[in-house]
Amino acid sequence: MAEERIYAGGILNILIALFFLIMPGCAYAQYYPTAPRVPQGRVEALRNELAQSDPTGKIVILNALSNLYFNKPLKKRQDLSLSLNYANKALALSKKNGNESGRIEALLMIADLYTVMDQLPAAEPILKQLPEPAQVKLLLNLSFKYWLKDQENLYPKALQYAEQALSLSKKLHDPSSELLAEKNIAMIHAEQRSPTAEQELLMVVRKYKAIHYPFMHYIYLLLTNYYYGTADPDKALYYSQLSVNSIKSSRDSVAAGDIYIYHAKICTDNDDYLESIDYSNIARSYYQKHAGIFHLSHPFVIDIISHNYIKMERSTTALAFLRRMQRSYPPYTAADSMMYFAMMGDGYRGLKQYAKSEPYMLKMYAISNRKQIRQVFANRRIGQLYVEWHQYEKARPYLYKVFNYSTTNLPISDQRHFRYMLFLTDSATNNYLAAIRHQNMFNQLSDYNARLVKDREVKRLQIAFETQKKEAEIRQNSQNIALLKQRTIAQQDKLRQSQQIRNLIAGGLVLALVIIALLYHQYQLKQRSSKLVLGKNVVITEKNNQLEQLLTEKEWLLKEVHHRVKNNLHTIFCLLESQAAFLDNDALRAIENSQNRIYAMSLVHQKLYQSDDIKEVNMSLYFAEFLMFIADSFDLNARGIRILQEVEPIKLGISVAMPLALILNEGVTNAIKYAFEGRETGTIRVSLKQAEMIELTIADDGIGMEDVDHLEYNSLGVQLMRGLSADIGASILFELNSGTVITIRFSEEYLSDHHHRLIIDT
Repeated sequence: MAEERIYAGGILNILIALFFLIMPGCAYAQYYPTAPRVPQGRVEALRNELAQSDPTGKIVILNALSNLYFNKPLKKRQDLSLSLNYANKALALSKKNGNESGRIEALLMIADLYTVMDQLPAAEPILKQLPEPAQVKLLLNLSFKYWLKDQENLYPKALQYAEQALSLSKKLHDPSSELLAEKNIAMIHAEQRSPTAEQELLMVVRKYKAIHYPFMHYIYLLLTNYYYGTADPDKALYYSQLSVNSIKSSRDSVAAGDIYIYHAKICTDNDDYLESIDYSNIARSYYQKHAGIFHLSHPFVIDIISHNYIKMERSTTALAFLRRMQRSYPPYTAADSMMYFAMMGDGYRGLKQYAKSEPYMLKMYAISNRKQIRQVFANRRIGQLYVEWHQYEKARPYLYKVFNYSTTNLPISDQRHFRYMLFLTDSATNNYLAAIRHQNMFNQLSDYNARLVKDREVKRLQIAFETQKKEAEIRQNSQNIALLKQRTIAQQDKLRQSQQIRNLIAGGLVLALVIIALLYHQYQLKQRSSKLVLGKNVVITEKNNQLEQLLTEKEWLLKEVHHRVKNNLHTIFCLLESQAAFLDNDALRAIENSQNRIYAMSLVHQKLYQSDDIKEVNMSLYFAEFLMFIADSFDLNARGIRILQEVEPIKLGISVAMPLALILNEGVTNAIKYAFEGRETGTIRVSLKQAEMIELTIADDGIGMEDVDHLEYNSLGVQLMRGLSADIGASILFELNSGTVITIRFSEEYLSDHHHRLIIDT
């Protein structure tokens, strides 16, 4: 049990450490808001125009080329060098021709390049070469980049530049830059754990809302970071979700990668690993277009996905993923190499193959020691490996080196885990007094954490109580209003009776008055009828509202059912994967086949509860995600096998979507296993189309099947496809045509009738 607690806590602490150590120290950070980007596809056109332009045109083109290479997605050193070369040429030509706007643009780009190349001191002298409006931009950039380095001795400099930007913005009457400076000051105070930081950040949020700022995700991200660092996961998740919503509504792609990767990290902390992988892949799609604080090959982006695989007890998949990423995006810096070694060590540690993990951890530690970077992180990581390996004598010096640095700025969960490792190490090495001190500190931190949880729960209950109290007051006021209405109606009835008596007496005297009284009486009767009709309409409206509320609750319950079914199926999936480690040959293949079938069913339920329409599954979205899972499971990229898909956005109910998903799984996995024996490459085509009938086709260009006429005896997979096709009233056809082609056809009309009969039979 102790080992399991160490491992479970250790992986989480590793991810937290990665975020707070890698994010601030990232050399390729993007300052927000950015200058407008030059499209990547214009490079050839700009080079052709350069030779034909006059000096003014050349300056514009040189600055554009510098911008273009600066914003390359991977931020390679050679691209940054090219960007700097173009900016220096633009600067020289601008000075020669007296082009002030070109000179300022080139200087700002050169300063930005120095900051992302981790040469911040080289950018500072450029301030004196700029006019005051441009100085404000560079001051804001410098304050952001010094804050991002996350070194306590640099926070005063970051604060100094932010305060200079604030003062100069006020002098120039530039409210937008003034607000940016206040935002930078608040985020620096937050990193310094200033007691006023939270109120400063919230004030910045209010000011941006007041001017209807459309890109609130930049501001919400700071609050997410603040509350995560202060161990308030509920608020961190709240502001992270607001960031995602703001990205969607504004359609701003500049920071989308950073917003989604941060939200993926929050999902990981909430143990929603599959959703975290989904958000990570969304982030990667944006990083393919341009970089942000992170970029496509940044170790933190890669670690999010590999960590989720490890948490799902799929360390083998994590290691395969890391190797693919290392081939596609090799590390460019010593820090990147260090993190790749750490991640590989984690993968083998997840498999409890400590002897294989140790060389990677030692390489990671050697880089940290040689470059004097991330030493707290490196010592904790290698110390934890030896603790889990029960080599406590080796673990002790690494863990105690952490005391040379400050650990009070770590999250409470990190401090607790660190103290627990020291307790185990000192106990095992007979340092009992030190072990007792660490145990006491661990207990104090646990009590503190429990108090935080308790305080949050008390706050939640107080809010719930106040809400109930207000609802009770509203109900009481409604009852009082109803009582007053009844009294008013009674008084009106008495007045009507008195009026009728007076009318009858007056009627004996003057016939005309009698006629008037009768007409008035009829008018009053109509008024009462109108009120009765209005009252009935109110009752009908209330009943309709109740029915709508019940329908909404039913839909949420159905979504929760699908969510729980998906989670249960995923648990079975993980149990089967764990069992597979102890099996071989036929038993192992049976387990792997069952895993893919279970994942196919689990994904149907996931798509239902994630969709606004809980009755039908969008098959185009389902096919895309499931085929990506199949490709990763069988490592098709390494085997040279491609899956091409052409799927129309057809929506099907669960009674049809589930069998169709299982048929897809059987057809594709059979092709992967048997169609390409003796070949290095191959293609599998999957299509789902709707004309007069719905048609699913699975075709490969492999070696084909030997006996098409007796396929029902060939395998369980083929029998399963035939049985599932019969369940949905579909025809199934196997053909040999430069490979194997499986075609399933069924009618929508039959589906509705068949679905109705299934409900009656049930």
